[in-house]
Amino acid sequence: MRLSGLVAGAIVGVLMIMAWTADWPANRSPGPKPITDSSTPATETPSGSGLDPSQAKPNSQSQRIDENDKTHAPLLAEIADPLFSRDPYLELMSLDAVLWPCTDPERMTDFFDLYGGAKQPQLQWQKQLSEWCAKHHQSYPNILTTMRQGDWLQAVQPTTELGRRIKNRPHIENDLDRFQHHMGRLKAGIKAQNSAVILRQKTMLQHIIIDTGPYAQAIGSQDHRYVFQILQLASTQLACQMQDGFACAPESGLMANACVKNSAACGLDFMTWYRQNTLPGMQSDVELMAEYLLETSQ
Repeated sequence: MRLSGLVAGAIVGVLMIMAWTADWPANRSPGPKPITDSSTPATETPSGSGLDPSQAKPNSQSQRIDENDKTHAPLLAEIADPLFSRDPYLELMSLDAVLWPCTDPERMTDFFDLYGGAKQPQLQWQKQLSEWCAKHHQSYPNILTTMRQGDWLQAVQPTTELGRRIKNRPHIENDLDRFQHHMGRLKAGIKAQNSAVILRQKTMLQHIIIDTGPYAQAIGSQDHRYVFQILQLASTQLACQMQDGFACAPESGLMANACVKNSAACGLDFMTWYRQNTLPGMQSDVELMAEYLLETSQ
């Protein structure tokens, strides 16, 4: 299906609202020393395109956590029953992506001020966020405190191939190589059933416009900007089906960004927003793209 320029432009604007927000909180202090859980089995080893295997080698010199390390042991204790992954890096990265609004909810006021100040729906959402965060502070008190520190995840050593691939951030200038690089990781996230990885990688794609090849063929369109919009929505929809929709909750980092930039998004989970703001034909294309992504991620 093809959209008019007006509708397509509106969808591009809304997709920009859905940008990745894990790095929003600023002015963090230097992070802690490297940590890892050496007892965690490396069970997640999905493959992906555009990756250099030599870049995925673990750092043999990384400092490992000691049982008596009172600084880092509490972090690992709080993810003993992981939601996203048994790899401590992927688990903590994923929690950081979803729960960053809970590190300092009052700072959301500063973000609203950047867009002209909070409106009534945004003020109401802040109260909702406060209640949601209170529950997670009970589950992750040390993690949420540590998340305020700058670059804190650099201290965490991955224990899986996927974790090492995600942590590695090579500089890639060529758009085609960048597309293949991030699509490989996005598909690895789908295979690993990790919603936060998917959301992170799909956002990395949002400024890349190239000949989308098989992705265009999947929905029968040669409008590559439209294909990218569908790819973004399909990726997010798949992510929202994982971890019981945790990464797409009304209070999540994803929807916090949406609420800041558009008060109509406040209080909505992503799927509710999606159904209210897309046309039936577009939704059909999103379903086709989601099926293609699932088929090619196995």
